[in-house]
Amino acid sequence: MYNSQNIYNQEDSRYKLFNPSWHEEESPYKAEQIMRLIRKIPLYQNFQLTKIAEVGCGAGEILNQLHIKLSGVFFDGFDIAPDAIEMCCNKKTDRLSFYCTDFLETTDYYEIILLIDVFEHIDNCFDFLRCIRNRGQYFIFNIPLVINVFDILRNFPSLNYKRLGHKHFFQKETALYTLKDCGYNILTWHYGLAFGLPAKRFYNRLTTLPKSLLYLILNTDFYVRLFGGSLFVLATPSAAE
Repeated sequence: MYNSQNIYNQEDSRYKLFNPSWHEEESPYKAEQIMRLIRKIPLYQNFQLTKIAEVGCGAGEILNQLHIKLSGVFFDGFDIAPDAIEMCCNKKTDRLSFYCTDFLETTDYYEIILLIDVFEHIDNCFDFLRCIRNRGQYFIFNIPLVINVFDILRNFPSLNYKRLGHKHFFQKETALYTLKDCGYNILTWHYGLAFGLPAKRFYNRLTTLPKSLLYLILNTDFYVRLFGGSLFVLATPSAAE
């Protein structure tokens, strides 16, 4: 079984110290990318969507955005961090619920399970991914791609370990191989580059414009190998698993 990290599951946690907003400002962009993948579900127009879960829901704003876009669908958010669930309290509705618990200690089945920037935090992410795959029909992942030239030159993976609690670091191919090896069938994927997100650090503000211009002239795969991004993936459990 996987081990949860204790930097999240205490009040006034170390994660909150480094990330007081719990990345809530990124939620509208991420919700749009999730909707883009939901629309690519085979026979989407006839798909009976009633329940969506987010594992590691953080401040709950991604689910809040989706609950506005998808009427009639019920949403459950799960997180082991009390600080995060406290931020969700004012978002609850009759279709939107939040639980401060380990998702694997529950039993409900969902048409879609979201894991947005989650499994890179988990000590044994491989066991976690195998354990969770029988709980949903479709899975949507977002995986940070921090194995890139720029991030390695500025020692960003080690900063992510300290500030974000990342235990695993990916580029596109290793992220997809991990999902396949853990029993998932990849239906489609796209990069998340998020040029419109607010830049919190001076370095990010300084490089946003040149990176945007380079994106226009470089091959997208090559751009991501240089500067990183994230990978949004739509997957199903493999039939053979």
